[in-house]
Amino acid sequence: MNKSKLIIIIASIACIIMLVSATVVLGKGTLYGRYKCPDSTYKLENKRCKKVDIVASNKKLVCPDKYEAKGDVCVWVDSVASKVSYSCDKGYTLDKEALTCNKKTVIKRTYVYKCTSGKTKDPSDDTKCLRYTTPKTKQEGSQIVKYCEKGKLSGDNCVESVKASKTLGCPDNYEKTSNQTCTKTQSNPAKINRSCDKGYTLDGIKCVKTTTQAGKYEESCNIGYELKDSKCYKNIDIVATKDSIF
Repeated sequence: MNKSKLIIIIASIACIIMLVSATVVLGKGTLYGRYKCPDSTYKLENKRCKKVDIVASNKKLVCPDKYEAKGDVCVWVDSVASKVSYSCDKGYTLDKEALTCNKKTVIKRTYVYKCTSGKTKDPSDDTKCLRYTTPKTKQEGSQIVKYCEKGKLSGDNCVESVKASKTLGCPDNYEKTSNQTCTKTQSNPAKINRSCDKGYTLDGIKCVKTTTQAGKYEESCNIGYELKDSKCYKNIDIVATKDSIF
């Protein structure tokens, strides 16, 4: 037997010994290769893949009663009704029941000019009134023209200026309060003033005060995990997979 054939025989015997060993260790009847895990984070032990999964814990800010978590602090916004008062401009008097500001102006009765029925005041002269009448017509040649017996023609009316009646009385918007005086009453809604106690700020019709304080964080883990030193741990143990050689 030459040397090369001897080497081939020895190599074949070595392969047979390895395959027989694999059959004894990994199973009977069928030859298999090595066991493997999903990735390198697992450790293979007795045909099982094991690892400890570590994740950050869930943190929740817990606040005292009435407080609300906002960011990293606890906030309490206290809201109360504002204080209400009423006031008037200078010269006016407050009516606390009607909540109005009133001002009375008293003057002496004076001579006033008034227009009788059918007349209106002349806007350019308070002592005169204007009387409006329908113009008459007459034939002038082939045309019919309008004319006024009294006053001047203005559009479709005759406008006559007459003296207003002079009487002792009160101007417009004044009322006679005695034989000698006239009174005018002006009334406006009272001004509403709102205020807050010290430490509060007016917000619309309410007073608010914002108080902040540090809260306390509570830590927790998802189901299946165990909390330890602000981290969550979970033991994972799964069956390893086998690669078949044949």
